[in-house]
Amino acid sequence: MSAVILTARIFCLVILMTSDSKSFSHLFNNNAAPRPLEGASIQEKVDGLTRDITGVKSQLEHLQRELKRLEDQRHSYQALLSPLRRIPLEILGEIFLTILADIDPEIMDVVLIDLCLVCRAWRNAALATPRLWNYLVLDALPSALRPEAVSRWFSRSGVAPKTLHVSGDSHWPCEGPEGCEFSNVGLAKLLTEGPQLGRLILSCTGSQCFRNLINMMKRAVENRRPRPWDTIKSLQLAFHCHWNEPPSPSESIFFYISSSVTTLHLSLPSYSDLQADEDDDDVNLPIPESILSNLTTFTLECDWSGTKMWRVLQLCKNVETLTLDYGPFGISYYDDEPYFLEVVHTGLLLPKVHTLRLRHMHPNLTDFIHLLKTPMLVELDISFSNFSRSPAPCADLKDVLDTFCHALIAFSAGIRTHRKLRLHAVKLSKPQVKLIFTSLSRLSHLTLDNVWFDGSIFRDFSRELWISSSHITPLPSLQTLELLNLPVDFPLRLLKGYISNRCTIAFSGSLKKVVVTYQKYDCPIKSEGAVYELREHCPVEWSVGFVKSGSG
Repeated sequence: MSAVILTARIFCLVILMTSDSKSFSHLFNNNAAPRPLEGASIQEKVDGLTRDITGVKSQLEHLQRELKRLEDQRHSYQALLSPLRRIPLEILGEIFLTILADIDPEIMDVVLIDLCLVCRAWRNAALATPRLWNYLVLDALPSALRPEAVSRWFSRSGVAPKTLHVSGDSHWPCEGPEGCEFSNVGLAKLLTEGPQLGRLILSCTGSQCFRNLINMMKRAVENRRPRPWDTIKSLQLAFHCHWNEPPSPSESIFFYISSSVTTLHLSLPSYSDLQADEDDDDVNLPIPESILSNLTTFTLECDWSGTKMWRVLQLCKNVETLTLDYGPFGISYYDDEPYFLEVVHTGLLLPKVHTLRLRHMHPNLTDFIHLLKTPMLVELDISFSNFSRSPAPCADLKDVLDTFCHALIAFSAGIRTHRKLRLHAVKLSKPQVKLIFTSLSRLSHLTLDNVWFDGSIFRDFSRELWISSSHITPLPSLQTLELLNLPVDFPLRLLKGYISNRCTIAFSGSLKKVVVTYQKYDCPIKSEGAVYELREHCPVEWSVGFVKSGSG
């Protein structure tokens, strides 16, 4: 109704203005000043028009408010029809899992609670997704570790395998139970009476902390068997600064590890961080054979004397996935040690290892590769010292890397099952790259991640395909080639040319997929044209991106 009234008023104003304008038409056509009576009449008209304009503006504001109210109502009703309201709880739960995957584990529980507080539907979706509740990080402080609250949290995870991560915050060595964060009645109760755990992560200052926890569990009242401690499948122990273990396995902290553990991740203090009065002979790693023989997955982070690591590995008869991290400073050997001479003579047999990962590898550790006997190896993953934009100095030693590459070829040649190779964080010359490509004929999957090399090697490979009468192609069994974290000036066109020639000239159809990623801080503008041409006349799946892969 107000819109009709407003329209009528505007219509009347137009008529009045038209009639009045005729009375003063002679003034609109010149610059003459109006007479006194005309001036008074004109001022009256101005005042009247001002009042009418004010009234029209008021009605317009009212109509605008009414329009805004109607639009808001329409938006509210449209929201009721939003497809988001029809997303199944299972899909919302998967979205939450994706979000939490990129969250720091230490604040994951806080973020999850925040998601539950958004609305009832999100809370129901979270509660209907057990995997959201199967991981919990806690401080070792008694005030932060309440068994009832932890049990209530894990009860929402259903039958999903549960992971508990307990982290100590002290950097002072523990001389006994007094003052140690792991002399914790709540934690001991949780591991003896709480929910069943699939994985336990303990981050301790030193070995005495773990011993204090074991002693607390011995004192705890055991209401049932088996205890959660007795059923853990995966155990991760990190000792940051201090180590004081007796040489006898029966007296060591490892003696109390449950026989149910098949996955062990052991991170030992750096040898440089150990107490100054500890000689190398006083640092012991007495893991019982009964524990090591149960393992199928073993990760050992240790930069102690090489033979200490070897003595442990020699007992890993059933390990299938082995990761060795030498630390940023590497390890040393004593060439005259009797045990070293024995291992050099017989080799280090790992009969069931099919995946071997070497972290913080140094090219000088070629001897170690020679010693390994892995007849069932399928995947070899070697990462050298980490670097940011360029390889570390130790990874730019040509002579040492020549020796390493030949040792790698010799190592692989004796293993008929070797199919996958990953090299990370190293700088290789063209001859070294050519040696790898032309010697590892059984490889089906090759990954070069943060490997700096001359990309013109692919032009050389293409030329050799054209001039060679046999048309023998490098890596004839290769199915997947991954070149990750390449520099901006890497010649992608040369790679594409080689792949095309490989398929057409050498008639090699084994290659199915090529993955290329560039370093995140660069943008390969020069290669943009080649990206669109990659799939033309080449029956290979290409994936090109500009994201940074893992560092290890």
